[in-house]
This record gives sequence, structure tokens and C-alpha cells, in this order.
Amino acid sequence: MKNLYEALGIEKGASEMEIKRAYRKLASKYHPDVNKDASALEKFKEIQQAYEVLSDPKKRSQYDQFGSVGGPEGFGSGGFEGFSGFGGGQSGFEDIFETFFGGGGGPFGATNARQKNRPQKGEDIQTYVDISFSESVTGVKKEIEVNTFESCEKCEGKGISKGSSYKTCATCHGAGSVTRQQRTPFGIIQTSAVCSNCNGEGQIPENPCTSCGGKGRKQKRKNITVHIPAGVFHEALLRISGKGAVGEKGAPPGDLLIRIHVAQSREFTREGDDIHTTLHLHYLQAILGAEIKIKTVLGEETIRIPAGTPNGKILRLKNKGMPKVNSSSTGDHLLHIVVDIPEKLSSTEEKTLRKLSEDLKIPVQEEEGFFGKIF
Repeated sequence: MKNLYEALGIEKGASEMEIKRAYRKLASKYHPDVNKDASALEKFKEIQQAYEVLSDPKKRSQYDQFGSVGGPEGFGSGGFEGFSGFGGGQSGFEDIFETFFGGGGGPFGATNARQKNRPQKGEDIQTYVDISFSESVTGVKKEIEVNTFESCEKCEGKGISKGSSYKTCATCHGAGSVTRQQRTPFGIIQTSAVCSNCNGEGQIPENPCTSCGGKGRKQKRKNITVHIPAGVFHEALLRISGKGAVGEKGAPPGDLLIRIHVAQSREFTREGDDIHTTLHLHYLQAILGAEIKIKTVLGEETIRIPAGTPNGKILRLKNKGMPKVNSSSTGDHLLHIVVDIPEKLSSTEEKTLRKLSEDLKIPVQEEEGFFGKIF
């Protein structure tokens, strides 16, 4: 399967309306009931799969970020399911139905084109931010630069020159749609389609704004300050409503989607909201117990090591782990105990331990060093 945008013949930054137009045009050309060419069915599948992803903001965002969506083929495990559902869901069927029969309430009932094709919400902006591990613990404010669309200052987002107004579209006479007759395998059918001259709005500007070309918005780069919450995970997706691109002709803006990249820590390992570290103990500390200072993500802590702590023991420090996002609670800190046994002893240590072994009547190796050769 080739690039989904290429499949529909559009650019990556295409709007929802451009995606829909490209899909309708290609679907009407390659639908198997209209096009009997042997390759039409495969082409139609490709078009339908591309539209299924790119018409869904969440799927499109995932595809733009990772190059695939869902299952191993990028379109979920179901794949193309024939004409009963057109590859996944009722919405695909409805779009095909509109293409061939005019949509809305039936074969001959046209939808209100002006309402259906009112200015669309602006595009979502996708970017990423790198933060340190310590910043993921405390939360941080970051200033990011994005390429977006802002409302045109010259026309105040209206898309027309000052003092100008809109006039009724001469093609559809203000209806926003045009009616035509089409010969299909089902006979001659009257269909209603969105007017291509006014894009379904029923009116066109007398004098489009010369600054934005009638779009009501202009592309620009801007800085946005975002707050990344404490406890955020690596690869988390932060959505900020209304901080995306402004829509055309005063339509509301999309959202800002930020993928968070958290640097790894040399000291701490994170699993969920819990933190794991390794603590090395001298064998005497493990035997007799001790009080030791350790580092947690929330600061330094003094902990008590119980006497007789074995190697491999895990000590859990409650509420000393990562803050939970948008919550007052935290995870735990888990200490993995490693008891260090020395390879060599000083003569004083060896004499002391031998005396102890004699008192306890514990047989040990004779005069070969602490880890001497065993015969």
C-alpha cells in the first residue's frame, strides 16, 4: 500500500474538505459498479482505505506520527470487507451513497449543502518536545515554535476586502449544491452534489482579500508556551484544545498535539508510576541492619535496613515514586537489595570471623584465605 496521501492525490497538509473532495472524485471514478476495468476494484480498495484513515482525526494523527494505524497492515485486522461496509464502518458507506445518490434522506434527496460544507474546524498541529527525566518529575513549562495558520489581520478572518460583501453563486443560485442526471448500472438517476464554484456555501466573495486570497487566514510561525504536567510518561501525547491552526473564514482552530520525549535517567528506572533502584549493602549492614541515606525522585531519604536483610530483598517505600498525572497521589519507590560479599578480607577481619566461626562451631576452610582453594 503506497502513501495514503498519494492514494488520494493530495498533499499531507490537506484540509478535511480537500480530503473529502478527492475521495468523492476518485470513488465515483473507480467504483466497481461504474468502472468495469479489472484493476478498478483494487484501486477502489486503496482509495477507501486511505479515506478511512485520513478522514478520522485520531487515525490521521497516528498515521502522520508513526506511518501506520492499528494492525500489521496499518488499517486494523479487518481489512476490506466488500461493499456491505466499505472497509470498516457505516460512515464509509454513507460517503459512497452520497457520491452516487445525492446523500441525505435517500436517492433523490439532496442534503443541505451549505450546512454540510460550512467552514471546517482548523487543522490540528503536531509536534514534539524533549524534556529531561527530572523535568518529567516536577513538570515544566516549555516554549515551542510551530508552523500554523492565524486569522488574516487585513480582512479580520472574513476572506473579503473591507467594504466588500458576498454575492449569490451563479452556478448553484445560492443552493450550495447542483443537481444533475447520471447514467449508472441502476438506470438514470438524479443526483445532487456540492457546488464546486462556491464549495457548497451558496455565495462567493465579490472581492477576495488580497492578503489571504479569500481564505481568511495566513500561514505563520509562532511561539506557544505549554505546561507539561508532573509525572508525564515518555511518548505521552498531550492535547491542548484550541491551540491548533485557525480554520478558514473564521472557523474555530484545531488542537495542538505534543508528543513528549523524556530522556532516560542514569539513576532511576520507571515502571508505571513506580521507581526502581538498586542498593548495594555491605554484608555486615545486611546482617546487623543499618540506617542509610538514599536518593529518590522526590529528594533524599533516610531509611532503616532491617537486621538480617537477605540478598535480593525488595524494600518498598510508599509514595516516594513518580507523581501521577493530574493527581495528588504518587507511586512507590522499590529498592532492590544487593548484598556485597568481599573477595578478600584483611587479616584482622579474617581473624575475627574465624574466631566467630569457632565460637559458633561452624566449620570453615582452614588457612586458605577467605576464598581460598578448596581441596
